[in-house]
Amino acid sequence: MITSEEKHSSLIKMLNKKTSSKMDIYGTKCIFLFFVFIFSTSLSNCFAQYSGWKVYNTSNSGLPNNSIYSLAIEGNVKWIGTYYGGLAKFDDTTWTVYYTSNSGLPYDVITALAIEGSAKWIGTWGGLAKFDGNTWTVYNKDNSELRDNWVLALAIEESAKWIGTRGGLAKFDGTNWTVYDTSNSGLPDNWVLALAIEESAKWIGTRGGLAKFDGANWTVYDTSNSGLPDNWVYSLAIEGIAKWIGTSDGLAVYNDSIIGIEEQSNLDFACLTGRQGFRSAELKIGQNPFFQSTVITYSITRLPAVGGNNDYTSTLLTIYDLTGRCIKTLVNELKPAGTYTTILNANELKTGIYFVQLNIGTFKTTKKLILMK
Repeated sequence: MITSEEKHSSLIKMLNKKTSSKMDIYGTKCIFLFFVFIFSTSLSNCFAQYSGWKVYNTSNSGLPNNSIYSLAIEGNVKWIGTYYGGLAKFDDTTWTVYYTSNSGLPYDVITALAIEGSAKWIGTWGGLAKFDGNTWTVYNKDNSELRDNWVLALAIEESAKWIGTRGGLAKFDGTNWTVYDTSNSGLPDNWVLALAIEESAKWIGTRGGLAKFDGANWTVYDTSNSGLPDNWVYSLAIEGIAKWIGTSDGLAVYNDSIIGIEEQSNLDFACLTGRQGFRSAELKIGQNPFFQSTVITYSITRLPAVGGNNDYTSTLLTIYDLTGRCIKTLVNELKPAGTYTTILNANELKTGIYFVQLNIGTFKTTKKLILMK
């Protein structure tokens, strides 16, 4: 016979078991909700961290290939050149893809794009294509003066198309072709990888450095004569007077604004400033090009017929790199008329082109320095 104490003990055990079971369920729910909270918080933080970004790929859009080689914007329409995926058009709603199989596109690798009015110019590995929305026209080495079918760069200058290929640079005005290569121009290499237009000047990125062509003269910048970090120039952009240059070993910016005042020595200082007492300032470079150091000589000449006192004037002698950045100040003091020398030690400078600039009062003169190590 079960006593009342045994019944009471059994009831307590049963209640403890149910309570323990309920606590286990409650605890599991709490742990689950805690991890849900942590995950959702982390996820929201992740999205907040990358707010404003949206990625299009083959799994979430009509993009035919994830390797994008070229882009161009036409109003609200994006033209997208891909690697073996053809040319995609996206108007923020609808995707349209042009392949060699459904259009006049000569090749499914699109390496360059440019917009000219309603016409799209398309550089491919199979030649240059023009698409006006209805009609396709293809130019290649068999039906035009293109030297190679790999069209790697495009730029539009008014009615002229500048076309970079593996066989040099071509200009096409819609009727006539002009081709520039290493045999007939100052182009440093026949692989033209990038193009940019700056007023009348064409900037051309090649495997052999950066070239500037003004329609008559060629200027080449490479690792031996400039601050260019590598001779493979893949991309170019113009920002005001600055040229941004993408290479295989870094990004360079070139500002040639101070070149325009180069070699302005021996000017009549009294005429320039309207002030009596000083006639001219002269700047001379010793060894140039130089290897480790060079002597810089500058002089301030006083008019002998005026006064007799040796007036002091503000004198500033500075060194600039190709970007226009002041990298060294050699002299910054008041000086009387006379001739002075100072030594430029280039131990901390890299091989390239620099400029030394002399400021005497409001007079300024600049000369080019070439450092070779």
